[in-house]
Amino acid sequence: MLLNITQEPQIFDFNMFPNPTDGKFTVKVTSTDLPYTIDIFNSIGILIYKVSETNLQEIPIREKLTSGVYYVRLNNGKNLITKKIIVN
Repeated sequence: MLLNITQEPQIFDFNMFPNPTDGKFTVKVTSTDLPYTIDIFNSIGILIYKVSETNLQEIPIREKLTSGVYYVRLNNGKNLITKKIIVN
């Protein structure tokens, strides 16, 4: 008997909560394709915060961000995802 076992491809994605936020939020990676880096950019594209390679599924961000729109980018070397977060 021959079994054909295929694995679903891992989708690299993340969530952020709460959004909108008061400046403190959590990034939760929803895949196991680790390690990855986190970059946070302001609305004009300036890098303001970076987390170097990490294997954690959840990262608390506790920076003192001023009100505005920010972009959070995750990169695992194969995939690059950017999402928007709003700071009140």
